[in-house]
Amino acid sequence: MLEAPIPEDEVARLAALRRLSILDTPPEPDLDGITETMARVMDVPIALITLVDGERQWFKSRYGLEPQETPRSISFCGHATTSGEPLVVADASKDPRFLDNPLVVGEPNIRFYAGVPLRSPDGYAIGTLCIIDREPRILRAHELAVLEMLAECLEGHLQIRARMITVEHRADSVQRSFAMAIHDLKTPLTGVLAGGQLLRSEHHDDQLVEDIVEAGRQMHVIILDILDVLVLPTGYQPIRSKVSPRDVVEAAVRATRRAAEGSGRKVTQQVDDGLPLLQADREALVRMLVNLISNGIKFAPRTTTVRVRATMTDQDILFSVEDDGPGVPMVHRDKVFQPFFRGTGNSRAGHGLGLASCAHAARAHGGSVSVGDAPGGGARFVARIPLQAD
Repeated sequence: MLEAPIPEDEVARLAALRRLSILDTPPEPDLDGITETMARVMDVPIALITLVDGERQWFKSRYGLEPQETPRSISFCGHATTSGEPLVVADASKDPRFLDNPLVVGEPNIRFYAGVPLRSPDGYAIGTLCIIDREPRILRAHELAVLEMLAECLEGHLQIRARMITVEHRADSVQRSFAMAIHDLKTPLTGVLAGGQLLRSEHHDDQLVEDIVEAGRQMHVIILDILDVLVLPTGYQPIRSKVSPRDVVEAAVRATRRAAEGSGRKVTQQVDDGLPLLQADREALVRMLVNLISNGIKFAPRTTTVRVRATMTDQDILFSVEDDGPGVPMVHRDKVFQPFFRGTGNSRAGHGLGLASCAHAARAHGGSVSVGDAPGGGARFVARIPLQAD
């Protein structure tokens, strides 16, 4: 048996998992509904939402399996978490990594396994969404696509959870009460997105299904941005640690790539060599960059590319996002970072919260966000983060 190697970012990965305060929490009906539906759609006896802790894998939701946890040392999910890529095992009894694994030679007698990594809001692989069969089988391409789409839904669930924790720690009682009301939308939203993604896998040319999925995604973004804006006036101070600009860019691009490709766009990244570490709040910077990239995806024409770059000046790290959309008119450039500002005459204008949260995150680090013209047209957003903390 081959134990899964420990990832290089294990300390930070475990810290990201602990920040979610999700281990050893009670079952959640919306998540249990996903695993049950997934098992039925995939025609497998076992479906799991797994979180990989230091010494164990713990099941946040499980269908068809009795134990609440098993040792990490014998886990299949540990391999997927370490690699950060989907893991598919057609017949574990013939795979050198697993053929003498206790979960293969004994209960639950695993033969087939397919797991897709679940990432925390700040980009760490903290667990998997997986399906298991007691018989060998081949995973078809469209089945893997379904797993990946459902994993995306679950990552959205984790994002909302992380925002709620921030609000609970930093907001006043009125804001927390309002946030709880917003949070209550999470359960139906998770179900809508999961159901829409399953329908999409079967009816990929149905415009109504596409509209359902897109509406769910927009609702998810609105919830996240409202929760962010609730924290804006509370004197938020970044939780600083040593942060790699490359790591921030890679995490943000990874978090937005599925949405970009699903809408016919691409996201590319370029990070200058030798950039120094920042003393910054990694999660806040990743979220800021995700918002800027998502804004670019929204306005970029189909088949075009949103370009993300990290560079350095004498005193700052610059994170830039360029798109090939219509750009931002001069008259609006001082207003787009104000809460609830929406450009006029544009059917794709958002709810006016995402860019406001970006500006707040940058200011909390002693920096700023600005918008100008991208070479050749489109918008170019630049977030300036000082190298030295104030």
